[in-house]
Amino acid sequence: MRVRFTGGPIVLAETVIEDGSVTAEDGIIVAIGEDGRTKDVEFDLAGRSLMPGLVDLHGDAI
Repeated sequence: MRVRFTGGPIVLAETVIEDGSVTAEDGIIVAIGEDGRTKDVEFDLAGRSLMPGLVDLHGDAI
């Protein structure tokens, strides 16, 4: 299954994409970009930041 996250900043190692998207397929990130509408399952981040690959061990985001 493909899932696409949109609607918030995407924080990467060297840059921040202010209005980006991250697409994952079977739990693996397959695309990070500034746009690209698809027919995937889509989640609106509603302004929350997404940091691909980061694991929040502290739990502030919960």
